[in-house]
Amino acid sequence: MPDLHTPLNFLVNLDLYNVEKPYAVIVPPENYDDSILTDNLVFETRDVTITDIRGREEEFTLDGAGFVVLHHKTQLPTKHEPGDVMVKDLRDWTVPDLPAYGAHNDVTVDSGPTIVDTQLPAQLKEFTWRSLLPTIEDCPLAVCDFRSIDKDDLIACDRVIPTRAGEVYYLRYNSGQRW
Repeated sequence: MPDLHTPLNFLVNLDLYNVEKPYAVIVPPENYDDSILTDNLVFETRDVTITDIRGREEEFTLDGAGFVVLHHKTQLPTKHEPGDVMVKDLRDWTVPDLPAYGAHNDVTVDSGPTIVDTQLPAQLKEFTWRSLLPTIEDCPLAVCDFRSIDKDDLIACDRVIPTRAGEVYYLRYNSGQRW
């Protein structure tokens, strides 16, 4: 498969973020009021090249690139019945059924250890990703080689829900980023 040229959304480099930390407040649908500002996030769309690394997976290591591609047959069920308990029931209103918006990292240096310690069972203390569908037809996962991310490209953003607060990184666009 050839490299893919596609638009991705990045956090805009606003002067506002020098005096006000980026944030998103997520409220239950029954409490949502569109007259109340729930975030200060502004994104821009930029065209990027996503490199197909199939056949070159061994060039990418966790220590070298910040990710590793493993071919693994999961022992977790790919289908589940109502009442089955998967790793964690994420089907609540804080986790939308839509793909995440904007180039981001789910955790920051500060929030990562907290999430691992409080949210994941012992057998899942490593960060992994897999599709919940057998075939991904749109909105696939794209991974950025962390060697190509400048530390100033990572913008910590508060993610607040009624039961807890967390932090994610959004990325500012940088032409040197390798996806």
